[in-house]
Amino acid sequence: MTATKDDPGFARLFDASPYPAVVTRLSDHTILAINQYSSEIFGVAQDAARGQSVLPYYVDPRARERLAEAVRRHGRVDAQRLHVKRAGGDTFWVQASARLVKFDNETAVLTVFNDITEQLAAENALKASEQRLETQSRVLTELTGRHTDRRGSFDDELRDILKAVANTLEVDRVSMWRIDEPRRAIHCVAMFDRRTHQFEAGAALTRDTAPDYFHALERDRVIAAENVLTDPRTCEFKDSYLSPNGIGAMLDIPLRQDDLMTGVLCCEHIGGAREWMVDEQNFALSSANLIAIAAMDAELSDAASKLAAAEARVRQTIE
Repeated sequence: MTATKDDPGFARLFDASPYPAVVTRLSDHTILAINQYSSEIFGVAQDAARGQSVLPYYVDPRARERLAEAVRRHGRVDAQRLHVKRAGGDTFWVQASARLVKFDNETAVLTVFNDITEQLAAENALKASEQRLETQSRVLTELTGRHTDRRGSFDDELRDILKAVANTLEVDRVSMWRIDEPRRAIHCVAMFDRRTHQFEAGAALTRDTAPDYFHALERDRVIAAENVLTDPRTCEFKDSYLSPNGIGAMLDIPLRQDDLMTGVLCCEHIGGAREWMVDEQNFALSSANLIAIAAMDAELSDAASKLAAAEARVRQTIE
């Protein structure tokens, strides 16, 4: 292609292009022309852009040099992803195609591109989701297998689950709380701190200090509080628990037995707000189910042991 900046036909086509377009000198990357679309996207006037180097508009100038070399060798480049930046410094991703052209009798590169920032973000989000799902599935399979083969105590199994949840969801603290008999308070049975790799227990939260939270525990399937300081279900205990512990977000799963709330699996994010993805909520739900099953099995085992002991005492009395 041969063109000139004074060619009215080229100028009309160039500026009418539905895609941003830039012409640069091959030898030194100097901008020879940009269309109006490029001017708007990059935040630089068309006249001001001419004569500038195009390299400062690349996050990595070497990417431009590699593009130019490929065009020099092959005459064209298609569907090349490039990380570029505006005059103000904001960065974004484009997919570009480039052609070797003659512009005002100089060897130049015509580059046409489109913004794929949102597309790339969606691709990355999907990839991250797939990786999370793979990890979650593997962890749940391992935990289920351990429960089937377990011969230890409920406390040991609970600690394994809490640690696995903390590492899988990458949250700082994961705990299991149990409601007391008057149903006026929940008490921490065990809490795993991923930062210190330590377990602790004993904290308590009363219904009187957080009635809306207790109502949510009894009503909701999941409490995904992305900002605990503003969420009406959690903000009641801001001063007594959340702020002192630096908690910014919580993912809580009520534990139930025969439709009665018996406790809660609590995942606490230290820092600011955090979005809880659907797959993360589902993983926490599955983990809570494992805890509930382990607790019921422990109760049944304990009841069976007590019954066996009582029967043994009766036999001894008869004998």
